[in-house]
Amino acid sequence: SHGSLDVVEVNNAHSDAVDIDFSSLKIDKVVVSNAGNDCLDVSMGDYLINTAELKNCTDKGISVGERSKFEASKLELLGANIGVSSKDSSFTTLRNVKFQQVEKCAEVKKKKQEFAGAYLSIFNFNCVGPRLVDKNSIFLERAP
Repeated sequence: SHGSLDVVEVNNAHSDAVDIDFSSLKIDKVVVSNAGNDCLDVSMGDYLINTAELKNCTDKGISVGERSKFEASKLELLGANIGVSSKDSSFTTLRNVKFQQVEKCAEVKKKKQEFAGAYLSIFNFNCVGPRLVDKNSIFLERAP
């Protein structure tokens, strides 16, 4: 898919709440509450999110994989195992990020052998917890 959306809202999803693959999308606002797996999962595409409000994600708040380019301007997450995961040749840039009640703030890694490592850059990151980066990947955390 190619295009733009004003608002995507999902409540009480059994698995991934928002799962988008092979697309080029701009979304002004994503609101997710109670996801059985990831709140927002993207792969193989270009994604631009203005704001996201994510709550109670069983696994990841945001999962970016398989050569994706992902950018977001304002993110709030309350409750997840992993706040953001950038993997498998993906480039992720986040601004104004506030994660609460997460076990791991961020992970950046090569997961599948056919891909390289990943890149994650976060400006103004408010999160208490570990940041995990493998030897194939790059993580940059910058003040506002």
